Amino acid sequence: DSSTNNIFAAGFYRAYGGTVNDSIVYKINSDGGSDSYFGINGFVKESFSTSDDEVLAIALQENGNIVTAGFLNDGTDLNTTISRIWD
Repeated sequence: DSSTNNIFAAGFYRAYGGTVNDSIVYKINSDGGSDSYFGINGFVKESFSTSDDEVLAIALQENGNIVTAGFLNDGTDLNTTISRIWD
């Protein structure tokens, strides 16, 4: 985010001992710390299915909303996901 010098990272998260991946977006402040006002302690976790899902791309809209694209695994096929996160 060039207006605030924040960094967004996205991908997947698997809990310790877990068996599936969930999509995650992480917001890092310009000082390198987590943005505690974004999601929970800087993280927004999304679960689109009971199997794996991951964020593969992220874009920041002019109004500050975050758009993610990725996939979910429904157990048979990989399906496209697109979501918007309000910051």
